[in-house]
Amino acid sequence: MKRLLLLLCLAACMPLWGDVLWNQPVNWSSSAYVNQEFPDFPTYSTYVVSDIVVPAGGWTVTSGTWYGGCWNGGCGYSLPTIPVLLNVFSLSGSLPGPGDDPTAGTPYTASISVVSGDWVTIQLTGLSLVLPAGSYWIGITPVASFGTYGQFGFRETTGAQYYLDAIRNPGGDFGYGGDWMAVNSTFPGATTDAAFMLEGTAGAIPEPSTWVLGVTGMAILAWFRRKR
Repeated sequence: MKRLLLLLCLAACMPLWGDVLWNQPVNWSSSAYVNQEFPDFPTYSTYVVSDIVVPAGGWTVTSGTWYGGCWNGGCGYSLPTIPVLLNVFSLSGSLPGPGDDPTAGTPYTASISVVSGDWVTIQLTGLSLVLPAGSYWIGITPVASFGTYGQFGFRETTGAQYYLDAIRNPGGDFGYGGDWMAVNSTFPGATTDAAFMLEGTAGAIPEPSTWVLGVTGMAILAWFRRKR
């Protein structure tokens, strides 16, 4: 009986852990919309972010995979890694705020592979991104010169999750202004979000009640040990 009570207590007190935190599966037959920082043509640099909702308990994101496409010579190379910018903004409306500057994202090195033809996956690992419960905009943008690597973009998923993706071309040379806007304002055929997946651990930031349960569980465990 004591063992049963102990197991029940530990099950109730331990946080739930999961590998996949957020998944927007790829539709490989979809088109790809541009998402790339061009060092050689900076006024064409364009950044895409998607909205996510982090539940109570929060997340620690350890990796992410984005599904994309390449064109204008972007697939004819052997490039195991690629620089990327990771952007995370708090969400307070249907678009990021004017002060959410995608050019100031955190630089990382991601692995990149051409799956087939113009299908590309970009995987970012080694993260320790702690996100408390709430809503966020998140996205990575490859940093690659057009003259060497052509163009990259995001493939679409099978539908829109909450708000439609936001896109920004700060230099304005694509002709749709330099502010944040929904992707369907710039690419009329883009009616779904970017395809990507986040992995890590859930319950990384326990609510106060979870801490109380944890402390209680440890106290009961100590009591059982003293009784043995």
